[in-house]
Amino acid sequence: MKSNSCFQHEENIIYFAPNATTQKTKRNLPHWQQEGTAYFVTFRLFDSIPKDVAENIRKEREKWLKNNKISDPAELDKLSLQKRMEYYRLFSKHYDELLDNGFGSCVLANPECKKIVEDALKYFDGEKYVLDKYVVMPNHVHVIVIPKNNWSLSKITHSWKSYTANRINEILGKKMRFWMPESFDHIIRSGIQLERIRKYIEDNPKNSGQD
Repeated sequence: MKSNSCFQHEENIIYFAPNATTQKTKRNLPHWQQEGTAYFVTFRLFDSIPKDVAENIRKEREKWLKNNKISDPAELDKLSLQKRMEYYRLFSKHYDELLDNGFGSCVLANPECKKIVEDALKYFDGEKYVLDKYVVMPNHVHVIVIPKNNWSLSKITHSWKSYTANRINEILGKKMRFWMPESFDHIIRSGIQLERIRKYIEDNPKNSGQD
């Protein structure tokens, strides 16, 4: 696991603000963006979760949200703590556990492939974004990042995934679909949540048996 130092001048970090201007987009997953905020991002290999399993989770999540009268997972803050914990247990935690099971090709366990991803994450640190904690696991990546200079999060993640997919396929002599098109992204809500996510990233290799 690789991790650089934490954000400098943490008192200046911008967290999610309910009343601030928010850009909302959706494909299969919801994506909320607020200028200058810190994000927790997860992107995974194309074969990291069986397609039928991922589809079942998606359907169950949509059913749960509908039953709880939530149109978008980003609006979970409207629910009670008990309901939010239920959502986390049923979906977010379940998804993380599936990734940590090490399903699929797990090509990022290859040190050369892993280094390509780590170098890509660090390449524009301080220019297009500010990079905080990250970890490259065998079939997925977790990262905390703040976009800079009008660079959107979607452009940043697309750049990471496009470059690394091409380089790793070249090294492996393959032309396989590499990353899932969409990433999971979450605007960090508070300093307490930031520290909790940092701890999760640091502990991910050990807790998944990959340390």
